[in-house]
Amino acid sequence: MPAPNRFSLDCYAFYPDNEAIKEVFIQAAGLSYVGHSDRHVVVDWDNTPTRSTADNRVTQIILLTDQAGNHAYYAPLSNTQSRESLKENERVSLGEFTLAERDCILQLAGGIKFSRKSIRNGCRVWITQALFERIDVQIPLVKRVAEAAEVRPVS
Repeated sequence: MPAPNRFSLDCYAFYPDNEAIKEVFIQAAGLSYVGHSDRHVVVDWDNTPTRSTADNRVTQIILLTDQAGNHAYYAPLSNTQSRESLKENERVSLGEFTLAERDCILQLAGGIKFSRKSIRNGCRVWITQALFERIDVQIPLVKRVAEAAEVRPVS
């Protein structure tokens, strides 16, 4: 299957990934799930030049476009995101990764089979498969650590 056309807002050619160790996030649309409809999710990291003082940041993203019946995978892909929008979406750190590890993440994500015409299995299913069935096997992700038991003073 030929690669899909690039996003019109893609700026990867101007802001490619680099050798820096970067924190990688999973980002879900909104601050919480409202209980109905889809909640779009992506994996991302920051490609903003280190000396930039702009209000927007350049984010490299891994996503399956989530249009039921017309899914597509694009990589590498970068777009601009306002720093304000970061406050409007839930973000969870997956840990810090080297360029080689991020390249591996891209390769593994690109190898996941999906049905372009699916109306059931969208971006959330795809991201789950990418993270936990593919990536975590080759590049260990940060694991949830049990919360410390609440310590109560003895009276």
